[in-house]
Amino acid sequence: MLNTFQQAPHPVLPVATHDEASRQEFVKSFKGFIQSTLLPGLTPVYNTRVSRAFERENGRPPQDRRDIRSGMVKDLYFQHYAAMNRIAQELLWESVAISIDRQLPELDARARELSASSKAKLEIPEGFVPPRYVTALDIHCMPGGYCSEVAAQDISVGALYDRGVYLYSMGYTGPDNDDLGRSVCNYLKRNMPGFSPRRILDMGCTVGHSTLPYKELFPDAEAWGIEKSFYVIGAAFMLITAGLAVAARRVR
Repeated sequence: MLNTFQQAPHPVLPVATHDEASRQEFVKSFKGFIQSTLLPGLTPVYNTRVSRAFERENGRPPQDRRDIRSGMVKDLYFQHYAAMNRIAQELLWESVAISIDRQLPELDARARELSASSKAKLEIPEGFVPPRYVTALDIHCMPGGYCSEVAAQDISVGALYDRGVYLYSMGYTGPDNDDLGRSVCNYLKRNMPGFSPRRILDMGCTVGHSTLPYKELFPDAEAWGIEKSFYVIGAAFMLITAGLAVAARRVR
């Protein structure tokens, strides 16, 4: 099935040009092809080729994921699948970064203007340094990972993550990217109808895709989002207080 879902616009979502939108839609479709067409082929490849070759070479069948991986990486089908997965991921970030770079000053100004009227607080401990396990790698191949900025205190990393996650999930996290948090809320409403927390802690909140549904379901609760990168949490503060979810729902 062709996925034509679209992300709901909000005040700090980069607006793509025709060419930028085409590139992003190609990436989304390319990832859909990989997941729906190539990924299912890994099982028969393993069952009919890889597991048998491993047993011939080692005198025993594969016993754990390490055995399976050592066999799969030698197979041409898996190599093609893995290469396309990597290429799609790199194209994803590149297609979004172009839009952000073109509009970043306007996005920053809009985010600061909207967040200035919020009662929410941004707290970053003095001298805090993101841990090396976050800074040493470009997580999910995102350029700079979660710890980068183009200009001081900009929202580039948050905007890149927000749009990138939508394309990565091929639109299936919903127009507001909040399916995970909304699913938790739906579970609580069905199974714990009397549950009413005084405080909510969203650990690893990134830009607040789940924090917003939690706060919406429990408006009287004190909601906290924590994140190991102050670059992301700073962007999250501006994205959340800009009214991302409210603005998106008004459009629908």
